[in-house]
Amino acid sequence: ELAAIAEKAYGGPALVFENVKGFSIPVVSNLFSKGRLARLFDTRPEDLPERLIQAVRGTIRNPMPPQVVATGPCKEVVIRDGIDLNALLPIPWATSRDCGNYLGASLIICKEPETGERIMFWARGTVRSPEKLHLGVVGTRRFVGFYRKAEALKLPFEVALCLGVDPAWGVAAAAHGPFIESIGGEYKFLLASTLAGRPAEMVACETLDLEVPANAEIVIEIESYPGLRERDDSDNPTGILGPLATGYYAPSAKTPVYRVKAVTHRRDPLYYAAFGRPDYPIVNVMQEASVLNAARGVAHKQVQAVCHRHVMTAIQFKKESSVDDGVPKNVLMAALGADRDCHFAVVVDEDIDVNDTWAVVYAIMTRARLDKGVIMVPQARGHANIPVAREQGGLVDKVGIDATIPFGMKGAFERVKYADVDISKLLPGFAERPWFEH
Repeated sequence: ELAAIAEKAYGGPALVFENVKGFSIPVVSNLFSKGRLARLFDTRPEDLPERLIQAVRGTIRNPMPPQVVATGPCKEVVIRDGIDLNALLPIPWATSRDCGNYLGASLIICKEPETGERIMFWARGTVRSPEKLHLGVVGTRRFVGFYRKAEALKLPFEVALCLGVDPAWGVAAAAHGPFIESIGGEYKFLLASTLAGRPAEMVACETLDLEVPANAEIVIEIESYPGLRERDDSDNPTGILGPLATGYYAPSAKTPVYRVKAVTHRRDPLYYAAFGRPDYPIVNVMQEASVLNAARGVAHKQVQAVCHRHVMTAIQFKKESSVDDGVPKNVLMAALGADRDCHFAVVVDEDIDVNDTWAVVYAIMTRARLDKGVIMVPQARGHANIPVAREQGGLVDKVGIDATIPFGMKGAFERVKYADVDISKLLPGFAERPWFEH
């Protein structure tokens, strides 16, 4: 029921489930929107990508490593013995076809076994038994490399799962691509400090040689059984791991098995749950920043705005003369290369709202020259959890569409303008109802 309600309410208000059967810990979901993140970072939604570009540049100029402190809110309760995750935490099933309780929004922190280099990213997992779980980390190549190094050394691989972190950590963990990586070093950890406006605080784990965000709601400390791989649906052979961010089911597979060593949490924690598609804005905002930075590198003055939603990007472009005809294709190439997850990019004119998917489709339908305005990039590296990419080792076909009006034809595309009326006086409540959906 939790997942079904969260999916139905997606794009609406944040949700708090206060009366979860069998648990005293509330569940929260659908926390983030672009507007909420903009307020948290003290800017407007339309200015958020630029705010994040400046955060990356500020991190390069003045890197602030996180600060390790003695203790923090995530240490208020420490559990080492008798751990049963399914009894301790309200970890829900997302769908009836899942093979187990579904950890859909875990911030993962781990280290390279020999060098100690840290990485963090978002991933999901499935709880198999009271102290066993599997992680869904398809396409996370550095994590897989770290794990294989530990396995070759016959060492357990240590991982911390952080549930419920503040947006500075969440946005930084989702960041990837050449622009973000230009920070250098442990760039995500440095970026988290910049976004927080101070050195981000971390505390040492109880049983692992890792540090985690001090203000996390819940931390699960796990380590692998060296060399042990089992099907993640071994205890409930459904053939399905759970929902992916792409909206498709993830097939079960034979993957490493982890055991839970400790759980720490706040005295009155909130359990943050995401089902299938995560809270996209916290993932997408850094991708928007990367694409905007790359696009402005090609046409700084003409590129007005960017909206990135999962694997699709729309870019608003203002032509000032006929010399700008053709430049949208340069922008498309920059966008498709700026972020691995940008599979489909569209450049539209300044009168098209890039945050309105229907307006972008309208521009494609009425303005694009599909014989001349389409760029195809076969077999490029993309989002690994798209089913077609999974079948091709992470490769996808990328597409760019120039849906802008040739400068000399602007007059032929003048939009109809009607009188400005306040319809709420005639039809009370009209503006609040989702008429277009029907």
